[in-house]
Amino acid sequence: MPRRNHVINGIINSIFAGFGIFILVTSFIRFKQESRNKLLAGLTDTAIAVIRVIAIGFLFFWAAGQYDLYKTEDGYSILTRFTGPYWFAYLLNPLYFGALPQILWVKRLNIKPVRVTIALLLLFAPYFERIVIIISSLHRDYVPASWTMLPGYSMLYDLLITLLIDLLTFIAILFTIHFVRSQLRRG
Repeated sequence: MPRRNHVINGIINSIFAGFGIFILVTSFIRFKQESRNKLLAGLTDTAIAVIRVIAIGFLFFWAAGQYDLYKTEDGYSILTRFTGPYWFAYLLNPLYFGALPQILWVKRLNIKPVRVTIALLLLFAPYFERIVIIISSLHRDYVPASWTMLPGYSMLYDLLITLLIDLLTFIAILFTIHFVRSQLRRG
C-alpha cells in the first residue's frame, strides 16, 4: 500500500507543478487572432477545473495516508506530528495542495493575479522540501566547486528536466480532458 501511495503522490505533485508552469506561461500570452485566445481561455478554464478536482483527490489520499500511518505506527507519534512544535509544517502540504486551489471556485477570486499567485505557490511547494534537503546536505562542504556529488551531475539540469516532465504530464492530461469535453459538448 505505501508504494502505491508514493506513486500516486508523485503523479499528483507532477500535476500541481505542471499547473503552476502552465498558468504562469499562459497568463502572459495573448494572440492577435481571437480564435487562439478563445482556445487559450478554454484551456485555462479546463486547467482550473482539473486542478480543483485533483486537489480534492489529494486531500482524500492525504487523509487516507494519515489513517494508514495511524494504523501502522504508534498513535502517539501521529498525535505528536499534529500537535508538536512543527505542526504547522506538517499541515502545509495539505493546505497548499488541498485548500489553496479551492479558492478558484470563487468567481471573484478567479482573476489573473490570484491565479498567478496560486500557480507560484503550487509550483514551488513540492520542491520546497527537496530544496531544503539539498541545501542542508550542501552545508557540510562550503566550497561551491565541490557541490556536485557525482561527476557530470547538475542540480539545475535535474530540476529543469523534472519541471519539463511535470509540464508535459499536465499538458497531456489537460489536452485529453479539454478535447473530450469539447467533443461531448458538440455531440
